[in-house]
This record gives sequence, C-alpha cells and structure tokens, in this order.
Amino acid sequence: MLLKTPGAKCADSTRGLLHILLAATTLLLAGCADKYRPLVDEKQAAGSTNLPTDAIILDLADAQAVKPPFVLGPHPAAARGTALMLPDATRAATANVSATLNLEVRQPGKYHVWVSALWRDACRNSITVRLDDHPGYAAGQDAVYSAWHWVRAGTVELSAGRHTAAIAGREDGVAVDQLFLTRDPAFTPVLASRMLGRGQQIQRFGDDFARSPGHGLANWDLRSGDWRIVFGFDPNRIPNQYALHGTATNGQAVALIRDMPWNGCRFAFSMRPTTNGHSGAVLDSSVDGSQALRVGIELTGNGASLHVRGNGLDIRKDITAAVRLQQWHRIVIERWAWTTSVSIDGNDMFTHYDTKAGAGRVGFFVDSGEAVFDDVALEEILWLADNGREFTMHWTPDAGAQWFRPAVTNLAEALMGRKGAISSDWPGRVIDEVVVEDVPDPSGNRPAGVTGFDQASGAGGFRTLRRSAAGSRQGSRLSLEAGEKQSSIRRIAARCANVTPDLALIGPYQFGEPNIEDASDYLDFTPEEYREIQQSPEVQKLRREVKFKPVLGRGDDYSPWEIQRGAWTLQDKSLAGLGPGALLRHSQDIAGDFEARLRIRLVLSNSVAEVGLHMSDDSRQCVRIAADRNPPGSITNTISLAASTGAWHVLRVRADRDRLFAGLDDRPFEELATPGMTGGRILLAVPSGQAQFDDIEFIQPRRTDSSVLYVFDRQETDWWREGGEWVDHGGIACVQASSWISLQAPRGEGMLWNKRAFSSNLLVALDVQENSEWFGWNRNPSHVHHSFDNICIALGPARDSSKGYRVELNARGRAATVLYRDGVEVAAVRQDHRFPMRYNGGHAPYTPRKNRISLRKQGGLLVLTVNGRDVLRYEDPSPLPVSRAGIGGHHTHINFTWVEIINL
Repeated sequence: MLLKTPGAKCADSTRGLLHILLAATTLLLAGCADKYRPLVDEKQAAGSTNLPTDAIILDLADAQAVKPPFVLGPHPAAARGTALMLPDATRAATANVSATLNLEVRQPGKYHVWVSALWRDACRNSITVRLDDHPGYAAGQDAVYSAWHWVRAGTVELSAGRHTAAIAGREDGVAVDQLFLTRDPAFTPVLASRMLGRGQQIQRFGDDFARSPGHGLANWDLRSGDWRIVFGFDPNRIPNQYALHGTATNGQAVALIRDMPWNGCRFAFSMRPTTNGHSGAVLDSSVDGSQALRVGIELTGNGASLHVRGNGLDIRKDITAAVRLQQWHRIVIERWAWTTSVSIDGNDMFTHYDTKAGAGRVGFFVDSGEAVFDDVALEEILWLADNGREFTMHWTPDAGAQWFRPAVTNLAEALMGRKGAISSDWPGRVIDEVVVEDVPDPSGNRPAGVTGFDQASGAGGFRTLRRSAAGSRQGSRLSLEAGEKQSSIRRIAARCANVTPDLALIGPYQFGEPNIEDASDYLDFTPEEYREIQQSPEVQKLRREVKFKPVLGRGDDYSPWEIQRGAWTLQDKSLAGLGPGALLRHSQDIAGDFEARLRIRLVLSNSVAEVGLHMSDDSRQCVRIAADRNPPGSITNTISLAASTGAWHVLRVRADRDRLFAGLDDRPFEELATPGMTGGRILLAVPSGQAQFDDIEFIQPRRTDSSVLYVFDRQETDWWREGGEWVDHGGIACVQASSWISLQAPRGEGMLWNKRAFSSNLLVALDVQENSEWFGWNRNPSHVHHSFDNICIALGPARDSSKGYRVELNARGRAATVLYRDGVEVAAVRQDHRFPMRYNGGHAPYTPRKNRISLRKQGGLLVLTVNGRDVLRYEDPSPLPVSRAGIGGHHTHINFTWVEIINL
C-alpha cells in the first residue's frame, strides 16, 4: 500500500510508485523478489532529547546582579552567545564576588545542580555555586579545558516558590553560561539548551588529579579497592605527585567515572605500573559491574601482555617490547559500534571490528599489584551504523540507482547494490572514518565503493576507510557506489570527527598590573589541610605563601618579558614601547610552528611596531605594522601591514618554519615564504615612534606531522626515564616549577630517551633551569639552587648515548662544551666569560638561571645554539644516521621543559 504524505503532489507519488514497481520487476526477473525489497528514499526521523519534566535551565545571560570583576561578555559557543566570565589576573578578588539569578521552583524536592563551564587550565578550573543560604559548592576541579562541558554543582533541597542562585569566584580565567537543575539523579545534561532537539554535542570528561586529597574524588565512584591521590605536603614534591594510585586489596579495585554512561568514546589516559600485576581500563560497564569490556596490561617477571576481555572477546597479545615497569605510558582506547582499538604510546596494538556493541560506564581496574593513572581525557565518539536490524541508517538513492534491503531476516547483508549510488547525510557533522564488512563474493565482484574515502586497512572481510583530502568537501555525506555486478554489505558503521586540538597555550598577557602571580606552588588546600600544615613539626618547611613576579624584567629574574634595550613601560593597562630602537624579548623561545594573537596600537604618525619570530643568528621572520605599508628600512623575510594611527588593531600571525602568515583585523592573511627557519626567539620592537601592545597570546600544537612539543605540565609519556631519579611536575619551591621534569643524578647519569623515531635531520631544542631544594622558612639557607652541570643531548641510531652524536655542556669542571661522535671527542669550545651560559658560583650558580639550548643536525652539519647564539659548529665528512633523541646529564641536578623535536 502506498500512503500519500500530506501536502505531497500526486505526480511525486506516482513517480515513487513507478520507481518501486520498476525495481521490483528487476528483482522478480532475477528470481529474488521474495528475498529483497527495493531501497527508496528513507526519510530520517527527527531526533529529540527529552528533558526531565522538572528541569530548570538558567542562562547566566539573565543574571540580575553581576559584581565586578565578573563580567557578562560575548562568547560564540556559549548558550545565547553570552557567558559570565571572571577575567585573568583577578584571583585575589574572587572570593567574595558573585553574580545572582532568580529562579522559580514549581515542584519541591531534592535538586541536582549542574553548571555549564569553560575552564582554561588546571589552575583555573573551578567556580562556587550557591542556592539561597545553603553552603556553596566548589564545582569543577576536572581537566576538560578549552571546551564547554557540564560539571556537577551539588544537591540541594528546594521548596516550591522563588529562590536565588549565585555564582562566586574561586579561580580566575573561567566562564560559565548555564545552570541546570533536576530532581532526576540519573539525568546527566550533555547539550546546551539552545541545542536541544537539534542534534548532539560532544560529551567530554577530564581529570588530571591536580588537587590535594582533601578535595576528594567526587567525580569518581570508588567501587572497590584502595584509591588515593598521590600527594605530599613537602614543597620539593615526590614522584607521581597529583596522580591516582590504585591498589588491589582483598580482590579487584575498580573506580568508575560517576554518573556518565558512554555509547562510543575515545578513552585516553596515562598509566604507570608500579609493581607486577594486572591493571587497566573498564568500558561498557553495566550498572552493577557484572558486564564490562576490560582492556588490561599484565606484567610479570617474564614480560608484558595486553589482555582484552568482555563483550565477546578474550584476546591476549605480547607487548613486552612496548611496556615497562615504573614507566609512564599513554593508553588510547577507541570504542564505537563494533570496533575496539587500543594504542600504546602512539603505536597501534590491537584492533577488532567484531566486538559486541555495548554502552556503559568507564573507569579503571587493578586486579593485582599497583598502578598509577593520570591525565584522563574521555571524549564521546558519535557514530551511526547499519546492519539491517537493530542499527539502521537512512539512505537516499541517486536517480536510476538499484539498491535493496533484505525482505527476510535470514540474509547476511544489510544492503545490496547492483547499480548507482546511495547516500546518507549527517548534517552538521564531519564523517571521518567508515568500517565496512563485505559479504564475501566467490565470483570476485568488486565491493561497493565509498566515495571520498581512501582505504586505510583491511582484514577478515572488514575495510577501514578514512576521509580523503578530495572528499573533505562532502564531510557530512556518506555515499556508496555499487560494484560492476553486485555489492553486498553485511554491515557498515561511520563515525564523525572529534577533533580536540592538543595545544600548549602561553598567555594571554594583559598588562593591567606590574606584577603577576607566580603559579609555581600549590596553594588550594582545604581548611583541614591548612590546619594539618600548621600543626606539623615541619610547619616552617611546609608553609606556603603566594609569590609574585614582575611582568617586565632585565634578564636576571623570571619575568615573562625581558627588556633588551630602549624604553618599555606599562601604560593605560597596556605594554608601551618608545622608539627609537626599543626591543623586548619573550622569555619562552618557540622553534616549531605556532600562532600568535595580540592587539597593537600605533600612538604617533611615525610609529612602527614589529613582531619578530623564529629569531636567531641566521634566521628571522618579522611582521611590521606602520601607517605606511612600506616604511623606510623594510627588511627581508618581513610582511608589512598598514594600520591607522590611534586605533587598536588585532594582529593574527601563523609562523611556520618555512612560511609566514599575518593578517590585521578582519583582513585576509598575507603570506610570505621564509625557508630554513631554525631560530626560536620572539621579539617585540618599536623602531620609531611609540606603540602599545596588549592581550598577547601564543598557541603551539603539541603534535604536527613533523614536530612534537613536551611542556611537562602533565605526564609526558613519550619518554623512557632511565637512570637517576626523575620527578615530574618540578621540584622547586621558590620559582615557577610546575611545568618541569627534574633530574636528580648527583652520582651517576640519567637520560630521557624519546620513544619515537625521527628523521636523520632534526632539531632538538629545550629549556634548562636550576633544580632547587627547599629546607624551610626558618632555615639558613632556606633553600639551595643546584648547578646544572654536564647537560647532555644525544642523537643516535639507538637509545645508547655512546653511539651517534652526544654533546655535553657545562662539562669538564664547568669549563667546556664537548661534542662526541661514537664516543670520541670531535669538537669542543671553552666556556669563558663570553659564553652565553656562565658559571658564577654562589646562590644562583649559573647566569642566566634559565637557558635555551638547541642541537641541529642537517646532513653532516651539527650546530649547537645557546640562548640564541651559535656556540659550536661541526661538519662531519661521514655523517652518521640517527633516528633517536635523548636528553639528560650526569653528576648533576637539572630541570627540563619546553622540549621540541623537529624533523628538518
């Protein structure tokens, strides 16, 4: 029977009927009309997200009272385009400020409160939510950064009638846009209210455990075993500080992420097995935990194995070469449709396309032994699938296409095509991967083509295809093309791209105050923990206080901006440079690709402002801003942009090592080829007149096709830690140290060897700084700064510093830098008073206290650069092949950070 859609034209219905009759005739002639039915245009049912009937949604855009420094401001991703924000550098004033809203409760009861929030980093990831006179709830402390997401904000009994909700500050640099209240304890909000009924936003969860134990594990359901945050009050820190430690006691230990069921996810976490045993991840867990998919790593005295069990799987694989005891590893599990894949440290270890489809809670387990977990990043994978039964997609045939669905249940395929193409569209999404299981065809017919996708792998009748560059223009569409005679598909699944960039952020720098807070130490203790510190016999060692550092310095402190020459001041809450010849250097060099964003104002008609990038003795990129597009003295490798005087302009720059892009305000980017950039210094200059700068921010990807960056603001799992004692997250109490890894090797050698293989031409650049030890406020001295002697950088064919090239700085009694080739000295340079890193002795043994070092190998040429100056050059007539990189030292204490490795 053909039903006429209301409002449809009869002619359209007639054409549809003729299409069906023709297709049916074709099948009848083929002798299979009883087995298949023709595929016609399957209208996709409109999905909806059902809210609880008692749901209360409050937009912060409607706040009745907003007290400074809170501000309401535009944000394109916020609900209604407006968010309540607590700007950076307002931490000292956050405790007693608030924004309030009125709400009407129609149904009394116990309400569960959620807040939609945007965190910047681990130091800016919480807010206080208060209802009426109830105690405030510290919401947040999670590790989902730079993405809007929902976090729990407590529970509260509310009577029917009028109430008041308040948002109070805990940390600066945060934003919130909505509150959500419901009496349903099982409901977890995922969408902003403006998105309800329009599709799905990505659900995310993150936790880096960067908090003292007193703040607890409210986002975790600790089902069994012993779970605790590794922590000590000692300012010198301990290994694995601020990580989750699990121990199997009296049976299995299980910790699940609270409240959130996941149907398709990418579960990434860092893991360090500390004893032999069996531990790992739980996925698809049922409410009672009786059903689950477990991905575990088992270590014994004989090696290591990967064990995947549950949802129809029970598979083991030897991974002895990939996993070691007492080493950090990054585990990434992707679970969607019928696919399960596991990678360890970026290497694919396991992929299975026939896992029973499942959904449930996610977390960790320790069956035996002990393990430490950190840096949890859980992100939903949105997917569609079609197996002709419980999973179906909605397909539209092209004109003349002949595709069919089974008309009986005992056929193997979901789709069968003989001619033409069908397509399925996912509006607003980008489909990036497709898995197809074909029905084997003994006659050798070509399987169905997937338009715009390239085959990435295939085994056991499955094909994995990924979106090609040519197919990117049809990101939301999936099209199947029938083979020469007949193509039968048993099942097909497609996932959309979840691209959360992994970025390192510096700034934004805002110049309203001459001093900024030094975030070197942890200060967010609970009142009970502060009392414990005060009552400790070591109170003078454990007591903390806020420290500050100047925004502008002269190179002898830890200021983010160092004056090189000329006049630089803070003026009108901005940074002002007065020419001629004013030059300012940013404290952090960046050798890889990055973006810069800042505001610039030319004060005088003759003002010229410059932003220098990738600067060194032999390379430079520059963006010049002046009223005249080509002012006198224009130089090579420079993009010149014209700007009006007196107005603020937004400058956007993208600096690659061989190309420079720059745009002012809304103008298109201008592009310039700048091949061979090897430097890393960032400079601001005012050659003439006067210019002001503000809101300066640098954004660097941690991974590109040719480079990697390690900031050590988290467990950097790409490194084997060998020899000495390695302490992540610093080891200094008196200067910024939260983003360093410390080597303590006073009587031997310690090396970090990168697990990745690189090209034979590469650049290794890193920051080194003195490692310090804190004794106490009442001690004399209160602390000591150790000398960073015998710094080593190694490039070789294997993880062996006696092979390939090895350079040692501050060597031979701190008097020389030496280069070795296969263990034999081939070059050396004296470290006298002209050397850019000098030993002075005393309280701060080396000047400068922070140094940038890079070793570059291109063919047979090796160049060592220290603080922007080339100090050693060696041309090898018989260059050695290298693929591994290592850093470390011997008989020393060193802090390393901002390590970049770049294939040249």
